[in-house]
Amino acid sequence: MSDPERGTVDAGIEQHLTTLEVYAQHEDPALALAASAVREHIAELHHQATHDQLTGAYNRNGFFQEADNLISRAARLGKKVVIHLVDLDGFKAINDREGHAVGDEILLEATEALTPQTANDILARFGGDEFAYLETIEPNQNPEDDIAAADATQQRLTAAIGDASAQNSRGLSYGGSVGRSAVYDAGYALHNLGVILAEADASMYHVKSQVRRRDVA
Repeated sequence: MSDPERGTVDAGIEQHLTTLEVYAQHEDPALALAASAVREHIAELHHQATHDQLTGAYNRNGFFQEADNLISRAARLGKKVVIHLVDLDGFKAINDREGHAVGDEILLEATEALTPQTANDILARFGGDEFAYLETIEPNQNPEDDIAAADATQQRLTAAIGDASAQNSRGLSYGGSVGRSAVYDAGYALHNLGVILAEADASMYHVKSQVRRRDVA
């Protein structure tokens, strides 16, 4: 089912529940309670479908749904959009050596470190040790200011992972390779999110290859 189709179904269910609740409040209180329970159950199912069970961040499905909403709002306000992809360096070795429970602790640390500082940005765990961060940038007259803002966020995300590693209670060392897309008008991003993600992915792997060469040297 496509996102527009899913949205139509969700809206239809919401309308029927609202109608049922209004009717039941006057005619059948027990039915009203049942309708309320159904609403809560649907909300819980939606949360499970759109959020990562371990970290509570959006999952890939939730990222695309929320990104569509966020970018739509950004487009109306003339904002710009950047996607950052984060891959944890050294995570696999820690996970293999220390076990999955410790690996989960690292993922929770990373999620907390990467959590957006504003409601205009979103974070998602795409799976394994990879995270996506969607940033919206206020419109600037000078395009170089947009680039500077994106670079600052990229550096902040990298530093945040470094700080999380430094504060790790087990003394485990890891890092984060952060790549980003170019800065795009939100109107363009709304219809080309996959292209922008692929660009960020290529950038992230370029950063990761540089980290590997530095470690070898």
